[in-house]
Amino acid sequence: EPAALARWCEDWVTVAAGSWQQGRHVDAQEALRHLGAEESKHPRGAILRGEMALAAKDDAQAIEQYQKAFAAGGEDFRARIALATLLKGREKLDEALVQAQAAEKAFPGYPEKELNAERLEAAILTSKGDTDAAMTAIERWLDCESGDFDGRFAAAAWHMAKGRPEKAAQRLDEANQIDPFRRKLHEAWADVLVACKR
Repeated sequence: EPAALARWCEDWVTVAAGSWQQGRHVDAQEALRHLGAEESKHPRGAILRGEMALAAKDDAQAIEQYQKAFAAGGEDFRARIALATLLKGREKLDEALVQAQAAEKAFPGYPEKELNAERLEAAILTSKGDTDAAMTAIERWLDCESGDFDGRFAAAAWHMAKGRPEKAAQRLDEANQIDPFRRKLHEAWADVLVACKR
């Protein structure tokens, strides 16, 4: 029966994923082998294969597995970030951006910088030479995050360069709430307030 087979396969993928997370890598491989030809019908299996390939430093295989998983309808935030990072490293910036945007849609404002989709988008867009789109991505990160002084300072400088002193003042006010003791902050803030005619 197809439904029973699908449940059986999902159960084996769950066993494989649990074994992998516990460091029992041989058990994880063995669990996936139980699926045989059915594995290709289960995107979670391909996502796990991608993670295994990444751990083995086989970037080409990781990319192939992640792409296979997403083409089959799979979804996983961390896998999207991993694939976007791998593609960026290979200078496939348009493809990397698609994956980073999908990751942001799945989990906007992820709190860890290393796994944050908006920051990854900004890095990709900077590599593409699109500073405005990169800073717009950073702004989305800042709207979700409360402790990034440097990001707010950079956003304020960008707003000033674009003739938006009021928005720059807002970002500097936020930066001041994070760390009010930085001289460069108050020097920049003075310029912004003059531009705002306050």
